[in-house]
Amino acid sequence: MQKPKQEQKIRTKTTILEEVIQTLEKREHLYGDAFKTYNIARHLFEMYLMKYCRIHVGLKTSDIMMFMLFIKIARLLHTRMDIDTKKDLIGYVALLDYVQEQEQEQELNINE
Repeated sequence: MQKPKQEQKIRTKTTILEEVIQTLEKREHLYGDAFKTYNIARHLFEMYLMKYCRIHVGLKTSDIMMFMLFIKIARLLHTRMDIDTKKDLIGYVALLDYVQEQEQEQELNINE
């Protein structure tokens, strides 16, 4: 006896965006504040560059976010149909926007 086919949920751009929004809402609870997390990554990467490459680079937290976007874009070029990579890419763009806002706030507070 043949099993009935499972109904597949039709994924639209709207449902994908809704999934991304839900993930972003859960993200801070799971991983902490994005700016703080990527700021730590920035410090670690700067220390790595200084120790092993003997170069000093003044990175911003948004530079780390751009690097993450480049990784996702490269993965998307390899697997164009991977919906999770597309959702990740959208999420990283939203996080980049948030991180850039935080950087601007910090710059304004320093200049006051």
